[in-house]
Amino acid sequence: IHSIDSYLASKNYAFLEQTVALYTEMMYGVQMLYHSKHDETEHMMALGLMDKLFYGNEPMDQLPKLLARWVPMQHSKDYLCDLVELTHVTLKLLYSHESHAHNFNNKKVE
Repeated sequence: IHSIDSYLASKNYAFLEQTVALYTEMMYGVQMLYHSKHDETEHMMALGLMDKLFYGNEPMDQLPKLLARWVPMQHSKDYLCDLVELTHVTLKLLYSHESHAHNFNNKKVE
C-alpha cells in the first residue's frame, strides 16, 4: 500500500496496476476475516487491519487518492475494473462494520 504513492509520483502505471490488483485481493481477505463465523480471532484480526487502514491516526487507505488520480485513457480497462471492485469491497466492508457496530450498540443499550 505504501508503494502506491511512489508509483503515482513516478507515473509507473504498470506497477501501480499490479499494486491495486493486490490491494483489491487484500481487501477481499479482510472481508473474509471480518465475516468469519468459525473463529473469533479472525474477526479480531480483521478489526485490527481495518483500524490501521481506516481509523488510525494516520489511515493507510489509498482508495480516495486512487480514485482522484484516475484519468481516462491513461490506465487499462483492467485497472478500472480493479478500482471499481476495490471501491465495492471497501464500501461493503465499511457498511457491514457500521451495521454490526450499530446492532451491537443497540443490544448493549437494551
